[in-house]
Amino acid sequence: MPSGPDLPTLYHARLSFYSQIIRLILAEKQVEYREKIVFPGPPDFGSYHPDYMRLNPNGTVPTLVVKDRVFTDSYQLIFKINKLFDGPDLNGTNTITTGTWIVRVYALAQRELAFGQGVARAAGEKVNQRRIELLQSYAQQYPDLAAAYRAKLADIESFNETLQHRSHIETIRQNFHRAMSILNKVLGNLPYVAGKEYTVADCAWTAVVARMKILDNDPCPGLPCLAEWFERMRNRPSYRQAKIVDTLHDSQKAKLLRTLWH
Repeated sequence: MPSGPDLPTLYHARLSFYSQIIRLILAEKQVEYREKIVFPGPPDFGSYHPDYMRLNPNGTVPTLVVKDRVFTDSYQLIFKINKLFDGPDLNGTNTITTGTWIVRVYALAQRELAFGQGVARAAGEKVNQRRIELLQSYAQQYPDLAAAYRAKLADIESFNETLQHRSHIETIRQNFHRAMSILNKVLGNLPYVAGKEYTVADCAWTAVVARMKILDNDPCPGLPCLAEWFERMRNRPSYRQAKIVDTLHDSQKAKLLRTLWH
């Protein structure tokens, strides 16, 4: 096990959805790491700072640095961690099934679920306008990063356009509830998402349910197998070690709405 300066470094944000998945996997693998908080929302929008953009041109969290290797794609990192570190095998016996459930997580359109309607939508539009202004400024100040900043701008503008199509947002919401119903059915026959073993699929879907709970969109009522499974996941030591969040006060929810875009 590495120690001191040899420890991997995780750049993350406490309430970031993808950061929570990666922290949970690291906790299950019993990986020690140094952490650096990169707050992606106002007032400083730390994930857009030039130093961080040079590390992760996507301007997102999490980023994991292992020795001289930098991992910025959370989807790939979900599986990479299992190979990079010792500890229990979290990919499971049937890696195809595990991978399929991870794909389903990434198909849920987290941004749209978070910002698709109501107060969250209004907050998102306001914060995204500030993001656009900051990114435009950074693109002018740092020519070497201009392409990365322009890519972020294009992504935000595309997302803002998506939010205008209410029927599309409603379809995303329906797909989410359909996915949770399917998962509930699977968990009626199996102890874990991908089968008889705890895998990264359980890590990812634990984060999904926790996120929906703090968005006042708890999927568990009416889905008893899902509710029982999530309670078991909450009772795992890794849940506390990874600081997974499933309950927020109103002031904390306001903070979340400013950072959920990541």
